[in-house]
Amino acid sequence: FYPYFVKKNRVFDYLYIFIFLGILLHWTYLNGECSLTYFYKKLRNPNYKPGENLCESEYSATQACAFGIITSIVRSIGFYIVAKRNNVSMFLVIPFIIIHELYCISRVISNAYIHKGFQIFQEFVKVSTIMLGSLIFAYAK
Repeated sequence: FYPYFVKKNRVFDYLYIFIFLGILLHWTYLNGECSLTYFYKKLRNPNYKPGENLCESEYSATQACAFGIITSIVRSIGFYIVAKRNNVSMFLVIPFIIIHELYCISRVISNAYIHKGFQIFQEFVKVSTIMLGSLIFAYAK
């Protein structure tokens, strides 16, 4: 919630952008899995593979899906706020936000471990995040 409550601070804004990009990028290396949930699942089942069961939760699939979509939108709006106040070109920000939202939705609706289309899209997200992220850092003022 940083962008919603803190005014522009160049150092913290850069850190926020870095963390935002890092979160998306680390998901792609764990087949859509958060590192914390992966660690927890790995402790419970030493044979667990990343992305094998993204929907495992004490909440229903509908609740988890709704929560995932809402948090994704809140993160994207926050990213937009930080990018805008640092004069990052919207030609970089909008495609990145679209890729972020599509990836978050695809994580929720696909079984990353077995879905080949998700694996291909994930590689696209990986490359796009690195390329767009580099440009976003280069053009932030």
